[in-house]
Amino acid sequence: MKTLLNEYYAPITSTFGFLELPFDQCLAALREWNESLYTSVTVRQPKRAFPGSLKELQPLVYGSRPRQLLVSAGSWTAYFDSLARGTDPAAFVGHLSQQKLCQGLIVAACAPSKGDPGGRPIRNGVVGFTLYGPLKTDWLNEVRSVSVTDNYGKAAFQAVGLEQWFEEPSAHQARRVRDRFTPELLERYCQALGIDLFNPDFYGPESALIESSMVPRPGRADPVVGKGARVVVESASLREVSLVEAQTEQGIVPGEALSVRW
Repeated sequence: MKTLLNEYYAPITSTFGFLELPFDQCLAALREWNESLYTSVTVRQPKRAFPGSLKELQPLVYGSRPRQLLVSAGSWTAYFDSLARGTDPAAFVGHLSQQKLCQGLIVAACAPSKGDPGGRPIRNGVVGFTLYGPLKTDWLNEVRSVSVTDNYGKAAFQAVGLEQWFEEPSAHQARRVRDRFTPELLERYCQALGIDLFNPDFYGPESALIESSMVPRPGRADPVVGKGARVVVESASLREVSLVEAQTEQGIVPGEALSVRW
């Protein structure tokens, strides 16, 4: 199945986000928001161009995301972070698309990873597309969500919200559940919005690494952990790992996704 960079950088790239904002505006908005949440925030230019800059999110962290990476992507800006279980762009996309009155998007494309022989997969496969807007909807500011999830070998399809002009609704009626939303269909939906999702040359050249303390300001909650400063820092769930260690723990084999049938 198609994924970004054939999962060589998964789980960072398994799910990630976009804002339809110029890079400089997106960076300023994220920095301002982080400064309102955390006790210290710094911004620096990554030493390597994309996709090598993804490695600068290391060490990845279970339970917090002290590092976030923004990369220019046409008229959009892409978002990745250092959560060890994979980028979680929901707060970034949901909050800033409302604040900056723009569209936001969360995409997912990851292959199911195998556990022990005869056992359950360590990681479920998913192909997902969730479009956000600046206005409140029935669920926060989520406009449209289409996805197929491979849940321990059982596929489930979901489509909620306002159908978009570029969708191919006949595909959503396919007999085989996984055919109702494929990586190729996700790619076409993104292309309709001006995003060449799986083409690494689409990303860059501008990028920035935002590093924030894991300690929220007094009275503010971490969007990921949602707890006070001391609790966040002392939580036993905070554990740092390298990208390779995260891949091993989650059963991700870099380069294997293309050989997986969706």
